[in-house]
Amino acid sequence: MTQRDRGIIAVLSALLVLLGLALTIPSAAPAPVGVASPSASAEANASPALPPIYREGVVGSPSSINPLTSRTQADRDLSRLVFSGLVARGGGSTYVPDLASSWTVDSVGKTWTFNLRPGARWQDSQPVTADDVVFTVGLLKDPAYRGALANSWREVSVAKIDSLTVRFTLDTPIAGFLEDALVGLLPKHLLAGKSVTDLADGSFSSQPVGSGPFRLVQWDATSADLVPAATAATAPALPGIELRFFADAGALADAYRAGSLDAAAGLAPADAVALAALPGSRQLTYPGTTFTSIALNLRPGHPELASAAVRRALLQALDRPALIAGNLAGSGSRADSPVPPSSWAFDPAASVALASNPTAAAAALKADGWKKASAGWLAPKAKTPFTFDLLSPDQASNPIAWGTAELVTSQWRSFGLKVTHVALAPADLVARLGAGTFVAALVQVNIGIDPDLYPLFASSQAVSGGANLTGIQDSTLDHLLVAARSPGKDSARRTAYSKLQAALVSNPPMLPLFFQDDLVVVDSRVLGPAIRSLGDLSDRYWDVLTWRLADGR
Repeated sequence: MTQRDRGIIAVLSALLVLLGLALTIPSAAPAPVGVASPSASAEANASPALPPIYREGVVGSPSSINPLTSRTQADRDLSRLVFSGLVARGGGSTYVPDLASSWTVDSVGKTWTFNLRPGARWQDSQPVTADDVVFTVGLLKDPAYRGALANSWREVSVAKIDSLTVRFTLDTPIAGFLEDALVGLLPKHLLAGKSVTDLADGSFSSQPVGSGPFRLVQWDATSADLVPAATAATAPALPGIELRFFADAGALADAYRAGSLDAAAGLAPADAVALAALPGSRQLTYPGTTFTSIALNLRPGHPELASAAVRRALLQALDRPALIAGNLAGSGSRADSPVPPSSWAFDPAASVALASNPTAAAAALKADGWKKASAGWLAPKAKTPFTFDLLSPDQASNPIAWGTAELVTSQWRSFGLKVTHVALAPADLVARLGAGTFVAALVQVNIGIDPDLYPLFASSQAVSGGANLTGIQDSTLDHLLVAARSPGKDSARRTAYSKLQAALVSNPPMLPLFFQDDLVVVDSRVLGPAIRSLGDLSDRYWDVLTWRLADGR
């Protein structure tokens, strides 16, 4: 899960995020130029910040530097460096203490108690307390807050036990609640009384004060300078970070080639592979958790797709390795189920691969009563070929999804299907998916580090506003979904996920295509970054405290 339901439960808002739109919060105001944290002004005047050493380029620029209201990748990157949560990501799929020194959970996974780290401070030197936790959760639960994290906290309540202890109560026990506890906390003493609807464009989100390892000194539309926060529990090895912002991936690649950057993140896969091949460069390949698939409408009005054998035949007609090679420059892994191969929950024995075999796919369709005519495939008892559109985001908003849909359409046409690729603006695509007015749609859903597939496939989630895009109704699957998300021993959860994966392979509501890797190109002098699965590209900073440059610059 990524904030448990981000990209899954709140599908309408999450798809907007995945497709590159602003969150459904007030529209962005022009970014302030040259701002500095007021809490840091005295410190900066007394002791000028060291010049930034590590220089990294990203595509896009900030507009709301706040973990609750981030709109762009640059927002999320800066928020990840400036703010901190109760826990942080550790190696593999682990979580480690951050603002919390320890935590406990009851036997049924309903009540979680966190003890805050004594001495934890905001970057203006004020103490971090339980009041800040309660305040932040209050913002997340405010009905007026419509950010991507809102639904993750809808069924969670929080209580202050004492100044350094908080207790969360979950309406529905979820094994992966620690993923929620990653959310960056906000300081009550600076934001109390502020309207949640004004948070995205308020002064705090342009002059953030966090409790993370780095403090934002200044930023404008082209760059941001950060220095180690004096209040950080552990001092970073880097004396500073400069993030540089680029309008497009081409400009970012040019700057890296020119030697003005130590790293580049957010490049198109082909560009990243090419830059990594330059002398003195290397590629960091982080396994991603974004599930690229084709959602099929399984509601009663679409009987042609009701048969699992037909859906599996449509998948078998596709050459998924070719999709990865042609559209991702090889930087991805084939998806055989919605659980990422990099996940602790993945079971290769249950997620059985269905290799590309158009001949076998044609035989499967014929065995199900379909007929192949010169004009296309005819469903059982149909007199005209089955004709449908494959929806996708448009090229401008999501070139990877658009390019994948182009390749899928080409392969299906070669197989004999009458399919047309229809690319839509993100808002229009979201509206079609939400209303269920589609036959097939290429979608990308962030499954997350601790995968919770219940919101994506549970029968109860097929109602308006739910995340069950396909509309599948399967009571047997519902029981497997509940078992997989329920708290329990690791061995029991793995067994539950194995059964769930096997069910989704034999009866796929969505045709799994691939999981795209997150790529970062770095100069060979950059030392420290370690590979782990990422829920978002900003998670690449999970071990930033250990980063350094080999020549000491």
